[in-house]
Amino acid sequence: MIAALRIGFPSLLILGVLASPGLAQERPYFITYDHHMEEPGNLEVATNPVIGQARGISTFIGNWTE
Repeated sequence: MIAALRIGFPSLLILGVLASPGLAQERPYFITYDHHMEEPGNLEVATNPVIGQARGISTFIGNWTE
């Protein structure tokens, strides 16, 4: 039990120190209308569907939403 604590505690401490630079980034935001948009109230959502077919491979479908 003591051997596990001797390995586990320093490992958690090192992991915490290495992960702390990740907190320096911008916080994620999920607001659709914020001060970064060019025109307030103007929100664009676009999809780009792709269907592909070639000899020797199966048909595939892909979608890209932005």
